[in-house]
Amino acid sequence: MKKRAMRYLAIAFLMPLFVGVMSCKNEADPEADKRFFTRFYDDNSFNVAYTPLDAAQTSDGGYLILALKRTVDLTGQDVTPGRIYVLKTNAFGDFISDETLDENLGQPAPSLMTVGGKFYFFCMQMDNFSIQLMEVGEDGRIDQQLNVGGAYPLAAGVDGNNMMLLHFDPGARTTIMSVVAPSGHIEKTKGFNIGAAD
Repeated sequence: MKKRAMRYLAIAFLMPLFVGVMSCKNEADPEADKRFFTRFYDDNSFNVAYTPLDAAQTSDGGYLILALKRTVDLTGQDVTPGRIYVLKTNAFGDFISDETLDENLGQPAPSLMTVGGKFYFFCMQMDNFSIQLMEVGEDGRIDQQLNVGGAYPLAAGVDGNNMMLLHFDPGARTTIMSVVAPSGHIEKTKGFNIGAAD
């Protein structure tokens, strides 16, 4: 009778342990890993901070991530304006490559757009305030830089085979909506006056 009681007691203690170990077992599911992943992308410099702006999936299942890379002080305050940063990952979110653009390019509109199987974003050339259309390859490298004209890109989106760009003209105090072709040519434009200065 005592042996039977000891067996039941042992089973009572071992069963939850067995169930706990088996429930913690993590079987790989590559398809689920492609659909849902969380990754932390870090820098070995403690004074660098990243601000993600947008992401797009590439034909190989990987991702392009458009971000700003900033230098910060010990309190987290910006020391330098953000530099444009493009990160390429595989389908699981693992790091493949990255590119930090020249510091003369800045203020990207926070939209990484896909038009005709190619990836684009707008930014501004800081020395002359001219808007640039950047074409990004699937490898995360800048394939082409096109001068669009205008200044201060604010927002962008896709409109069929073209892109819509909202930008600001500080001299005329107008916001401008432009339709931009992948060639960088402005197809149509419409300005909206924001009124006299305060």
